[in-house]
Amino acid sequence: MSSSKFVGQLKQNNEQINNLKALLSQNEKHMTDHEQELTGKVNDFMEYQNYELIKHMKDISNPHQVTKQQVGLSNVTNDKQATKIEFDAHVKDTKIHVNDTERSRWNAAQLSKLTQDNGLAKYLSGVDFNTVIESGFYYITSVSTSLNAPVNSNGYLLVYNYGTYPYQEFTAYSGATTSIPETRRKFMRNKVSGTENWTPWIELEYSAGAQAKVNIHENKTDIHVTKEDKDKWNAAQLIKITNDNGSVLVSIADTDDFLERIVKVGKTFGTFYSTGKPANAPSTISTRGYFHFTSTDANGNGIYGYVVAIDYKNNMYTNIVDGSSGWSGWRKLTSNAEFENISWHNVTLKNGAATGDRPFQYAIWGNVLLLRGHITATREVVCGTIPSVRLPLNGATAMISVSGITGYSKLLLFASGDLKLTGLHSNNDNNVTGYYMDAVIPLE
Repeated sequence: MSSSKFVGQLKQNNEQINNLKALLSQNEKHMTDHEQELTGKVNDFMEYQNYELIKHMKDISNPHQVTKQQVGLSNVTNDKQATKIEFDAHVKDTKIHVNDTERSRWNAAQLSKLTQDNGLAKYLSGVDFNTVIESGFYYITSVSTSLNAPVNSNGYLLVYNYGTYPYQEFTAYSGATTSIPETRRKFMRNKVSGTENWTPWIELEYSAGAQAKVNIHENKTDIHVTKEDKDKWNAAQLIKITNDNGSVLVSIADTDDFLERIVKVGKTFGTFYSTGKPANAPSTISTRGYFHFTSTDANGNGIYGYVVAIDYKNNMYTNIVDGSSGWSGWRKLTSNAEFENISWHNVTLKNGAATGDRPFQYAIWGNVLLLRGHITATREVVCGTIPSVRLPLNGATAMISVSGITGYSKLLLFASGDLKLTGLHSNNDNNVTGYYMDAVIPLE
């Protein structure tokens, strides 16, 4: 085949192919249009069928005329029933249902009646109050004290009972409406546990009655404090001289210095106690007393004042302090009995001295030493001795009469308590038979 024929044949084939493509494209379009038309009709049909189905489902007029007997529901009533959703909601509603906790609580609740079923108080008449022991509210008539009521008046009784000891409150009835009458009274009592005994009725006071009693009390001027009384008491001295319980203001310890301890109290009047053991105590036994200081130094210590002390043997001592000279020293007060009933003691004789007409004795009377008696003794040697307590530090002397003849000898008293006769002045020394030891010697 020549090339020109081949080209012509190829061209013819291309035209046929293009024609076939055009025909195929036309067929595809036709099929697509047909498919879309068919799809639209199907959709319209399905929509219509769905509409009819829904319409049928919503039709509650029983279009098929089905009876209850046909479906086996002949015994079912025509009442409206709850839906599943409504039923579930009802089951879950805890407000209207009882749970186990509530049921247990209610089952354990009090079942006893405090009143009648209608709420009114229980009614009793002519009853013995001792027998009304069940808890509750009562109205009682024909009330009488002979039946253990507090008054002869109808009224209201309230009872609380716990085991064997009930409690009662009774309020008498009153018809007055404008004021509180005397008959409106209230009482209370209780039974003694484990017995048949009741406490006495106690009447409770009301405001008007209480006010009346207060008015009576208020008018008793002899038992009330007046303004004048208060002014007098407020202006009175308030400083304490004892502790609040009445004991002493100052207790002086055994390790204290007696005088230093009381001055530390300062400017005041007070009381004290001492066992007698502190330094500078007036007595060696238990002592009580009082002190008064009117001025103090820069440290607050009392510097002007006095102290009075009395031991348990009734011996009294005094001491005075002066800011410039200090304490003056303890002075013991001598009683009338001590002056009137002098206690005499025998002098211890020494160096051959002997008792003559009378025993040689001594006594301390206040601030003087008293000597009495008659002895025979040798001069210039110690003839006797007495205790040195309270004797003058520098000793003392006294003139002694002799016996047997007129004359005198000198008696020496030493601070140690020793006694010695020295010197002699008489008409005839050989006639001296003894010495009259009667003398008074000052101790200060």
